[in-house]
Formats: sequence, structure tokens, C-alpha cells
Amino acid sequence: MTAKQISQLLRYLPVSGPYPGTILPGHGSVERAFQELCFAVCLNDPQFGYNFTMTYVRTSQVIPAGVLDMNVRRAFYYFARNNTDNVMTQAHALVHPANIGQRRILHALLICKDIEVKQIAEAMSLPEEVVSIYEQLWFNVRDRMDDKYYLSTLVFPQTRFEPAAEDAEEDRDYAQALLRAGFDYGAGEVLYMAGLAAIRKPIGSASKSSEEFEGILMDEAITQARRGGANAKSAPAIDRVIRLVAAAKRAPELDRTGDDVKGLGGISATQSVLTYVHNIQKPDIDRRFARQQAQHDAALSSAKAGALPTLEGS
Repeated sequence: MTAKQISQLLRYLPVSGPYPGTILPGHGSVERAFQELCFAVCLNDPQFGYNFTMTYVRTSQVIPAGVLDMNVRRAFYYFARNNTDNVMTQAHALVHPANIGQRRILHALLICKDIEVKQIAEAMSLPEEVVSIYEQLWFNVRDRMDDKYYLSTLVFPQTRFEPAAEDAEEDRDYAQALLRAGFDYGAGEVLYMAGLAAIRKPIGSASKSSEEFEGILMDEAITQARRGGANAKSAPAIDRVIRLVAAAKRAPELDRTGDDVKGLGGISATQSVLTYVHNIQKPDIDRRFARQQAQHDAALSSAKAGALPTLEGS
């Protein structure tokens, strides 16, 4: 459902129902306060379709005739009238705690713009209709792909300035990590990270891969620094970048090149750090190669000179 469709359905929600919550006092009339609550909660609720439906089920009310959304009506008859519906049964089963792993992957794939529902169903070994109904009722994102704010609240609920505690491996939310993988890199990355693909989608050349890696490290360090963490006791992203830059600046003391003397300032905007390190070390590598070549040539000359008397004697 789009935000516009959700807004149109809000007028059907009963004020006395359990959803979207308790009206806070001091907001004028009850009707106006309820409308404010609906717009605040419902437009940001990915499972609005299910919660809207269950309002009528739990209050034993008949869903209004003006509600034309077929998925909502289908869910109402399934939960309120106990209609037999194998598709709804499979979709609702995905909500069960036993399917938490499957839900993590499914949500991450649904938020990807580069994959269709049919392909998601194939990847998850689910019927396409099951995936479609689940998305509409429990994780509404496909109709709101252009709603940047809504998607960002799902993927980055605390923005990119997250608590430092999330840097710890034991505190990492893998469901959220998969969502971000899908949002930032697409379905191929989700399938690989979830173990559904044997290899990661190729990035390109090795140099391009190293540049991406360096860029990710730098982005993480800058984000951590900008949220005031540059001097934190534990700043792993910043520590990694410091080591990377230090390695780039490290070079032989004799006959140092111009780039080495310049330090970090010698790196152009388009040059990878690994390329920079290679350029610094190249003169020393060339000297060693030349020395080995000279030793080899000298040994070869000595061997030839030692063989001459034998040839003259014959």
C-alpha cells in the first residue's frame, strides 16, 4: 500500500479500537487527537495492513464496505470468519518465531529495488502469492520504494549515527545488517550474506575491489569521527584507517621518493591507497631486482671464463 492508500483507510479505523494505540490527554477533541495518532503511527507502520485488519477482528466489528483492498478483506475473512485459505496460512506462518531466520532474509530481499517478487519467491522457495500477501500485510515496502524517509526509518532507525555499542560483534543485529546490505548493495549481496548464493556478485577488477574496501573503511571512520567519536577509547573504524594510512606512508629511508615525502598529501583523489603503497615501494623493488640481475650476470660470466682453458686445450 502507498502512503496515500493508507491515509484513505485511516478514516475507517474505529476510535475505540486497540490500534494505533492510546490517545494522549491534552490534545483537544478525542476525534482530532485520534487522527493525529493515526497519522503519526500508521504511516510509519510496515505491518499496517495486518494491524488494520485485526482492529475489526478484535473488536468483533464487520470491516466497512468502503475498504476495498482485497488483501485486507482476505485477511479479515481468514482471521474473523476462519475461512480456509492455504495462502494466508503460509503467509501468517512466516510471522511465527520459528521463522525468524526466513523473515530476516525475506525482509532484506523485499527492500531491494533490483529484484522482483517472483524472483524473491523463487530464492526463498515460497509461492509468489504468499510472498506478495506477506509483503502487503506484514512488511509493506514494495509500493513505497520512492518514499525515502519511510525506507530510511526501517533500514536506519537510529540514522547512521548509531550507538557505539553496535560496533561490538555480540550486539550486532543481523536482521538490520541484512536490511542494510539489500538497501545499499542489492539482492545479490543479500543472497550471498544469507548463504543462498555460493559466491558474491563480482565487483570487478582486484583494484576496484580494494578501492571499494578502502572507501568503506574511510566512510565508517568519517561517520564515527563526525558523531564525536574521534577520541573515544574504542574506535575500531578509525583505528583501521589510521593503520591503513600509516602503511601507505611507510617506505625505505634511503632514496625516498617524492610521493613518500609528501605523505598522505601525495595520494590523488582517484588513486587507491594500495596503488600509492606500490608506487612508494617500486624504487626499492627495482634496486633489488637490478642487484640480483647483476649477481646473476657476474656468476654467468665467471662460469664462461672458467670453461675457456678446457676449450683451448682440446
